Amino acid sequence: MSGIGAIGERLRTQDNRCTAEPMFCVQEFHKDIGYDADYTDDVVWIDMSNGESEEVEPESPGAEKFGYKERWETVMVAFTEAGCNEYIRLNGHNHSGKLRIFTESFRRCPEMIAIREMLMRKPPDFDAALKKAWKAYEDKHSYSEFASGFRAGFDAGRGVAK
Repeated sequence: MSGIGAIGERLRTQDNRCTAEPMFCVQEFHKDIGYDADYTDDVVWIDMSNGESEEVEPESPGAEKFGYKERWETVMVAFTEAGCNEYIRLNGHNHSGKLRIFTESFRRCPEMIAIREMLMRKPPDFDAALKKAWKAYEDKHSYSEFASGFRAGFDAGRGVAK
């Protein structure tokens, strides 16, 4: 199963991690180095003598003390955890930091909640039904006219194009 119907099925059956209206985020770990070491307890020693910045032991020649902050940056958001796993599978090699999946909420975001609810209402065979109905009507209507009528029919619970 793929497409919109599959997304709806995953939304209905996935573990939401005890989160209302969940969105799943791929986050990348970053260690930002360069803060004044006098104003943080998190410090690292860097040797920049060869033109590169390399983390070294404090007693190493050329070692300079810097403060750092660790943070997780959201790089992609999906409706399902499976969507995040697929993103990591396809694009994980493009990220230099460690990746994780973190759950946030669409709470107080009516647009995203409405889209999420619409996806959950669609039956698993929505994509197949759309393609079949389009094939029957393609000579008579533009796709945009057809699709809006078809979606309205599904929303009304009939599962057929108007």
